[in-house]
Amino acid sequence: MVLLQGRWPADVERRRPVFRALRFPDRRDPAGYTRRFFRIVPLYLAVLCVALASNRSSIDPQIPTFSYFAFLQNFWMARFATLGVLLAPTWSLAVEEQFYLTLPSIVHFVGRRHLGYVLAAGILAAPCLRMLRFHLWPANEIAPYVLMPCRADALLLGAIGALAIRNARAARWMKDNGGTMFALLMLFAAGALVLTKYSPTHRFAVTCVGYSWLASLYLCAILCVVTHPETWLARWMRAHWLGWLGSIAYGVYLVHQMAAIGIFRILRHSEYFYLRRPANAVALCIALLVTLALCSLSWGYFEKPLVHFGHRSAKSIPHSERHPGLEDRPLT
Repeated sequence: MVLLQGRWPADVERRRPVFRALRFPDRRDPAGYTRRFFRIVPLYLAVLCVALASNRSSIDPQIPTFSYFAFLQNFWMARFATLGVLLAPTWSLAVEEQFYLTLPSIVHFVGRRHLGYVLAAGILAAPCLRMLRFHLWPANEIAPYVLMPCRADALLLGAIGALAIRNARAARWMKDNGGTMFALLMLFAAGALVLTKYSPTHRFAVTCVGYSWLASLYLCAILCVVTHPETWLARWMRAHWLGWLGSIAYGVYLVHQMAAIGIFRILRHSEYFYLRRPANAVALCIALLVTLALCSLSWGYFEKPLVHFGHRSAKSIPHSERHPGLEDRPLT
């Protein structure tokens, strides 16, 4: 989703959306939390209420309702080895919000001098935790998939990227070694294809290594685009249709499961999301079109006004001094 957060610019002034995607959350920045609240919470609550009102039986009864409102549903998903049905994708939103409440304190108390080492330790610890879970509870494949400490490597890699972009020496190296950067990108992409092919039969490798590998692929792509805006990849990322898709990406993330299940039930298909029959492929295409249409309407008439309201409200909140050394720096 980060790759779809706006158009990738060629000059410093238009590079701001990228730096927002690579920005550290700051607990002393209430304006940042205000903007995030209006971007994330209203649509989430609306989708949650629709799901609860439409068919409570489609939500696993083992997961208490309050946990969805508190962004804690991933703990019950891990405990009972279930994702639920309609609200299954929301485990990652819970992980993200838990991370955004944890990282600011780490940034504040650790300090810039040791921050990189702490983030690197967290990145290495996450696959170790997944490996430990895999050995101790091999029957529960959901827990290492949905628990924040087990998935912190993907989020901490973004923090490492933020540090790299703001470090003049690291940023200069990435700009001067574009060939190496894109070679790494191709390596990560090739590995992702291999993981995709063998994932059904090699669950241990995918769980312990694959999640970190995919996160490294996404980070490498972001850094390549940010540091080399003149390349074909950066030009492709500036495509208008990607900018449009980025604007509705959050809605698509929340709605796509509900839309697909609804279409399959209307068409009386029992094999959800499997392309074993042409009719299922048609049903998925219809679900995709319905999802895009609903999310476009939601962005235009619900989300966008709230986002603008959040930005206006944030401007009225005094912003304290930012953490030293973590300010946005343009690439020169």
